[in-house]
Amino acid sequence: MMNCQSPRKPYRASQMSTIFITLLCCPSFLGAAVCVSYTMWSIRPSESCGPFRSLSTMFQSGKLWVKELETHNPNLAWLAYAHSYIVENPLFLFLGAGIFLIVIYFNTQVVDGQRKIISLLQEQIENSVC
Repeated sequence: MMNCQSPRKPYRASQMSTIFITLLCCPSFLGAAVCVSYTMWSIRPSESCGPFRSLSTMFQSGKLWVKELETHNPNLAWLAYAHSYIVENPLFLFLGAGIFLIVIYFNTQVVDGQRKIISLLQEQIENSVC
């Protein structure tokens, strides 16, 4: 015998599938972002053609854009400051990745707890029927 009662709130049925899809897609996105970032920071672009031919890495185009933006519009000097301390500093990358991993860990712990509760409730239902 199984308990097939629908939830009281209509969005509760799709909540677990949303969490599952999020946990499935976020690591894939993170892996793709790491590959693109590695390409931008380490691989030297072609010297004969392309928009990055005069630069040693593609990442330098962002630095040059921020410098030009700062010289043309002094009101946006805070953007150059933010770029140099947030985008170029790996500490923020590690903090963001750490927070992301902590959220994934807590979500997996919640799902494990829910599975244990479901199995205990199923055992209770089986014991009460007999």
